[in-house]
Amino acid sequence: MISRHAERGGRGPTRALGILLGVALAGALPFPGAAQGSDDAPEVHSPWEAALRSLNEADSLGVTLPAVERLDLLYLVAAEKEPWVDTLQAELDERLAGVGTPADSTLALGYLGALEVLRAKHGTWPPSRIKWVRRGVGRLDGLVQDHPTDVHLRYLRTVSTLFLPGFMGRGEEARSDMERLAELLSEAGKDLEPYLRGRVAGFVLEYGDWLGEGTRADVSEVIDAEAAPGLGAGS
Repeated sequence: MISRHAERGGRGPTRALGILLGVALAGALPFPGAAQGSDDAPEVHSPWEAALRSLNEADSLGVTLPAVERLDLLYLVAAEKEPWVDTLQAELDERLAGVGTPADSTLALGYLGALEVLRAKHGTWPPSRIKWVRRGVGRLDGLVQDHPTDVHLRYLRTVSTLFLPGFMGRGEEARSDMERLAELLSEAGKDLEPYLRGRVAGFVLEYGDWLGEGTRADVSEVIDAEAAPGLGAGS
């Protein structure tokens, strides 16, 4: 709960923590690999640019991307470009209001939690940043608790917490999530949707540098080089 003192002027410990949080989030873009263009196409220098290009290409061709892929691409762009936060929010609102399977709703709720953390990244008012992080991470905690073997949900929580500053108290759990992601990939990697497999494996290899060589080798084996062109570890 935000104190009345913080509401009046945003001063004191809440403001200080919010500023530290903002600095940490502003520099965190937890997505693997800079994408490279083909010989006859301009080079793409960042994952969000590659994601935006994929979205534009799909729209221009009238292709409906699988939900797993479209939501992740929108999230990648929203992480860098604040106006896309509202674009992703509208997409999630539509999916949550529509008639879908429980799995579809669970996935949308997972991205809603991750989106709430992005609002902290793009925000300016310190108490509001803290509020958004707590709301988003709390939502993801509940989803992971209910679906402990869901790779996608645990990936979203790891992305959302691994780069939080230490005072948020999520360091150990984020590292534990990374280790669990590696285990889940090894157990079910071949059964995962190819795009998700490439995305999560690339993330684990990029940022799980403390994982043992054997664990990293197991994760490498599940990567499909064509799963997420230019966005996974195979790029």
